[in-house]
Amino acid sequence: MSTYTSIQYLLDDYPKTLFPLSTTSVVAGNAGNEVLKYIYEKVLNRNEPAHSFLSQARCHASKQGFHLRRTVKLDPVAELFIYDIVYRNRALFRQDFSQNRRSFGYKFEQGKPISPSKSYGEFKSRLAYAKAHYKFALKFDIATYFNSIYHHYIVRWFSDIGAVSDDVEYLGQFLREANTGVSIDCLPHGIHATKVIGAEFLKFIDNSVKLKCSLLLRFMDDFYLFSNGKVR
Repeated sequence: MSTYTSIQYLLDDYPKTLFPLSTTSVVAGNAGNEVLKYIYEKVLNRNEPAHSFLSQARCHASKQGFHLRRTVKLDPVAELFIYDIVYRNRALFRQDFSQNRRSFGYKFEQGKPISPSKSYGEFKSRLAYAKAHYKFALKFDIATYFNSIYHHYIVRWFSDIGAVSDDVEYLGQFLREANTGVSIDCLPHGIHATKVIGAEFLKFIDNSVKLKCSLLLRFMDDFYLFSNGKVR
């Protein structure tokens, strides 16, 4: 492809996803534009009630410490949609407001996703510097974060950051239908597009005036707070 597209975005991320199925890459690589046309003309068209996103297959992936991560594996149609809507709205995902409130990980730069490994390396470098220059530190993460995000909060967040009303409605329909109408535990794990959503959703914490620490560093839902006084 001469220009980067949401289809290429999916194909580039495909080998790194939690459950890479060859069907997805074959469909996206050979008929991606036709699938997108079907999604926007049929699945997301209120005048075409016979078409919808399918309920996705519930599955589990292993985590450290013999824990299981509960998620869903998207079919090629649903997967291509979520990559497309995130990629088309990439300009809405804002840069950090302050050098003292930094988030790393799943972002776009010059129209393409930043390498998560490169971003994580920068995160670790900043952590090492902070640990050497601040007296106090506090680390925490959000337990079962992806499984706890509420459908309607994601939709409201998408509207709040400036997405057009059609895309807000489309994302809501996707989350509702792919998860069989269940409002909680609706965001799939293991693909870059949903990691972008998960990372961006938490920026309200980064920007909270209630945080009085000198420095906040975050990679997805892993938070580090630093201060030379009390951290609150």
